Amino acid sequence: MWNAALGGILLLLVATDTVGTKACTTDPPPPDDATFTTQDGVRFRVEVVATNLQIPWSMAFTPDGRLFVTERPGRVRLLDLARDASAVALTVDDVYAQNEAGILGIALDPGFAANRLAYLYYTAQGGSGPVNRVVRYREAGGRLGRRAVLVVD
Repeated sequence: MWNAALGGILLLLVATDTVGTKACTTDPPPPDDATFTTQDGVRFRVEVVATNLQIPWSMAFTPDGRLFVTERPGRVRLLDLARDASAVALTVDDVYAQNEAGILGIALDPGFAANRLAYLYYTAQGGSGPVNRVVRYREAGGRLGRRAVLVVD
């Protein structure tokens, strides 16, 4: 889970050895492209791939290497890391983004390469207060469309 303390920066950690269970310290914040070693010897590199995001919360890689990133206030961005490009794939109009609510998760269908289906979990403003929803979208041309609400609690 991401939080506001990251200052709207999305970081990818690239393990260069087998990932262990022990942590390393990140205080002070790491510089761009820094390499670290955990206490048990696992080496990883931190790489900034996007900045100026508004509370990035969840992400999912597509089979072709693009990256969907949710922003809690209601946007889903699609990052093309190979082309160093970013575009808004979706803006959710009914998102309720307060405290621990907003767009909370994204998952791609196991058959995404063929069916282009993505699932969002988010909090919406319902008639009697906030409700959580699971909604399916179909990706086409870098945009998420053809919405289908699957679950409302």
